[in-house]
Amino acid sequence: MVATTLAATGSSTDKPGVLIVDGYKRSYTIHIPAHVGRRPPVVFMLHGKGATTEQAAAEFGWRELADREKFIAVFPQALAIIPDLPAGSPTPATVPFWLGSSNDAIWWSSDFVRNLPVLRHPDDGVFLTRLITKVVAEEQVDPRRVYLSGFSSGGGMVADLAGRYPKAARAFAVIAAIGGVRPPKLSAPFSLLLFAGDVDRTFPQPEHWAHIPVEQRLSWFGQATLPSLSSQAQSWATLDRCWGSTRKSIPWGQRTVWKHCASRARFEVYLIHDLGHEWPGSSVSRWNQNHPSLPPLDLTWKIWQFFQFAP
Repeated sequence: MVATTLAATGSSTDKPGVLIVDGYKRSYTIHIPAHVGRRPPVVFMLHGKGATTEQAAAEFGWRELADREKFIAVFPQALAIIPDLPAGSPTPATVPFWLGSSNDAIWWSSDFVRNLPVLRHPDDGVFLTRLITKVVAEEQVDPRRVYLSGFSSGGGMVADLAGRYPKAARAFAVIAAIGGVRPPKLSAPFSLLLFAGDVDRTFPQPEHWAHIPVEQRLSWFGQATLPSLSSQAQSWATLDRCWGSTRKSIPWGQRTVWKHCASRARFEVYLIHDLGHEWPGSSVSRWNQNHPSLPPLDLTWKIWQFFQFAP
């Protein structure tokens, strides 16, 4: 449900909106800091499977960071598994069991979901690119400083947008999402941050991969071999025409920086030790508390720093 009044967050404002795309009402929330200034940057944050705009706004710290750094934050909402059925109703027997038995919000319709025609799910790429255009125009943000970030299925959708619409944003951050079909080539290079934990069990696992037919592996993931962070990074580096990389240990794990990418695009990859399917520094993550000997890891701030230095 979308609120019909403006909600104040301190001296800032949360403004709900609706965009009609393919006959569906697509909701979103725009967070506008007080005294944001002329032509501010904008960050779009895509939630994970089963989540909401409210959760994305409350959990990841983007509202608070937007207030400090004076940028606009936008939180779009995904549709239900079967958009024409009420949320919470039982899903049809034709829906794969691993998507759930209740018609709650699904992951975004990235290439993986579009290859499941039983869902009859509209292309979220159309919704999101139209929303970007709408926000840039109506909120008078700087079109050269549009950034996209997503967690889990939202991260998969960000990767999908980067491959199909690389000019939609200046930089993309894909968090806790591995797999998906990369395009054969890019229409333009872009800056990309990949971030994952080494014990995240939501990624394709060898014991499950062995039972997926080769045809489905190719249509769902774009490769016959088991997807991994390193294989995904290599694919994107090739598409971005990067050559050469440096890997070094950091307090939380490993950081790889690819060099000499086309158009000076930035490409960084983080693999965090002992991290599962979570966003370090978010209100629901306990990773920092579980690793008190390490310096705190604020992923939202790290993504914002990456965005700021994207060419």
